[in-house]
Amino acid sequence: MLHNKNFTTYGLLAVVCVVMNCSLFENENEVNTDGIWAESGLQDIHINTLKYDTGDFLVTTEAGVYKKEASEFNSIGLTQFDVGDIVKLEEGAFISVIPSVSPEGTRDGDTTIYKTEDNGETWFPFMNNFGGEGEYSFVEKISVDRTNRNNLFARKSTAVIISRDQGVIWEPRNGPWDAIGGLAGFMYIDPFHENMLWAGGASGLSGPYIFKSEDYGETWDFIEAIGDLSAPGGISWDLLTSPKSRNIAMVGMNGLIRRTTNGGDTWNEVFRGRRAIYTMERSPRNPNRIYATGFKDEGTLFFMASNNFGDSWTFVEFKDGPTELYTSDLVAVMENGKEVLYFGTTKGVYSFTFEK
Repeated sequence: MLHNKNFTTYGLLAVVCVVMNCSLFENENEVNTDGIWAESGLQDIHINTLKYDTGDFLVTTEAGVYKKEASEFNSIGLTQFDVGDIVKLEEGAFISVIPSVSPEGTRDGDTTIYKTEDNGETWFPFMNNFGGEGEYSFVEKISVDRTNRNNLFARKSTAVIISRDQGVIWEPRNGPWDAIGGLAGFMYIDPFHENMLWAGGASGLSGPYIFKSEDYGETWDFIEAIGDLSAPGGISWDLLTSPKSRNIAMVGMNGLIRRTTNGGDTWNEVFRGRRAIYTMERSPRNPNRIYATGFKDEGTLFFMASNNFGDSWTFVEFKDGPTELYTSDLVAVMENGKEVLYFGTTKGVYSFTFEK
């Protein structure tokens, strides 16, 4: 199956405002948000994740996996599945996970992990011992350490499942194979601070949760300050750390963003508004610049940008763009010397290209 669509470019139709918070970080120049919104492809297809990894731009959707080549998104297989996530192992080799394989939802024992070694020409089941010889095979997310691609991290409920050999052998950490009653929001491998991992989501017992590991996943600590059923936020959807300190992190939640400066002992709100902040991304030009987006009540495309790790935010909205959609994932890349944000939404892929 081949699905192509040329870019349709719109004029800049953005509304910009600045939301100020108390200053904890050095305030750099205000974010320049002059740019152009565009419809980029896969229209009316529900996008699950966007991954940009060493030149490969991969998209998982309700209709399989796609790869961006020039200005087009081309199918590379698994079109019969609602594919939840994907990682790159090496050139031409990828692993995808299938959270749901039937209208009734994934049942333990289903095949949920597939691998290709020929750029998607063929895919084959790659379960190995995942789920305890497949008995508890449900999986929601998968991540790879880009500094050592032998190391994979899978998420299900509150558990983290780790492979040190590209998925041949899996071992459960921070929860058993049969972990249930939770939602896996994110798996974060800290690119700045050695051996630091974070995992989050929501649990039926504790509400929003975050776990932290300082020994590369061997042991995990529950961050109690964020796990409170009575607290606003609901679900921990995504997390980013600051390059300045291993103790500084921000988490996107339902209706707000929280930040810690002491490794998770306490958290303060740095933004409140929108229905949910599903995804956050770092600028490829400036590691201190953060973007955040998700779902707002009007169902329009938007993003927020901060040059000071959340002290202040610049808000940009695609006012005359599509409606009744939300953004599930976001990537920031450099193309032709310009920074481009790609939005994986419930109605396809959109982009915002910065003029400067």
